[in-house]
Amino acid sequence: MTSPSRDATGIVLKCRTHPLGNLLRLLSTPAISIDGNSARRSWGEHHFPCDPGTHQVSVSFRYLTENLGSASITVEVQPGQIVRLDYQSPPMFFLFLTSRTGTIGIADTQSP
Repeated sequence: MTSPSRDATGIVLKCRTHPLGNLLRLLSTPAISIDGNSARRSWGEHHFPCDPGTHQVSVSFRYLTENLGSASITVEVQPGQIVRLDYQSPPMFFLFLTSRTGTIGIADTQSP
């Protein structure tokens, strides 16, 4: 990941697997959607430049034939601000139970 510049406006999303689900790193890739614009990225931290305003961020991953680990959040980005988000997949053993959602939350915000 390239570091955002000091005057960048955007979202930094860190996608992590649950410590008990490291097999996911080999078998899947997160699908990240910001305001309906989808991208596949590796597990890790990624910077997404965006305009100031309200943004809808969603993350999931494909495992076998299903989309799992869905999580969404709405964030407000101010001019010159970097909003840091942290996504974590569910534990591997939950993938076959009813609880298949991941978690996403604001880790930090950096303003100029």
